[in-house]
Amino acid sequence: MTYGQIRDAALRLMGQYSLAGEPIPETYNNQSDALLRLPELVDDAQCLIAAGPRRIRAAKKLLPEKGRNQDGMARFTLPEDLMEQIPGGLLVLRGGSGGYDSRYLQLDERHILLPDFEGGAVWLEYYRRPERVTDRIAPGEQLPHDDLLLDNAPETHRAIPYYAAAHLLLHEDAFAYATLMNEWQTQLLSLYRLPQPRRSVVTDAYQWEAVHV
Repeated sequence: MTYGQIRDAALRLMGQYSLAGEPIPETYNNQSDALLRLPELVDDAQCLIAAGPRRIRAAKKLLPEKGRNQDGMARFTLPEDLMEQIPGGLLVLRGGSGGYDSRYLQLDERHILLPDFEGGAVWLEYYRRPERVTDRIAPGEQLPHDDLLLDNAPETHRAIPYYAAAHLLLHEDAFAYATLMNEWQTQLLSLYRLPQPRRSVVTDAYQWEAVHV
């Protein structure tokens, strides 16, 4: 969905989209104030979704020449949009095959230290933060463009208007706020993916292989 579609859906839920069949102008009552608050509420909802029911998977290749030597290891800066590193280690690809290696050290919140992976291509897999609509407002403008596409999977977007509309009505209509927040929670629950079995080959220290389902 686009930002314009999210905005209009939120205004409809609030009962502030039209009056007597005509779109409500920005100059009417507190319409402009609601429109100015909406982008940050959209960003809040996007972050809550990406931190919970529908994470955004990403990967970054750690190039050896980009690492800085520190105590015999290569220091890498973690991606700016990193929300949480995917457990299991770093993905190392070498000679047409690959596997996960946990031989790295977390130096601090922003850096990791890697040993020499003998020429293997090293990938960091992680869950990232969504792109904020407030960061994509054009210079000199106050609001995002109507055709700005929101981040994350399309099915996550339908929940956002309920969150935004609820908070815009927080101090005006307690019943509407509670109703919209209940629907927001229902929408969130529907976004969780059901666990699915995965088939993989695991090799242990004794060099025998077992197939786990």
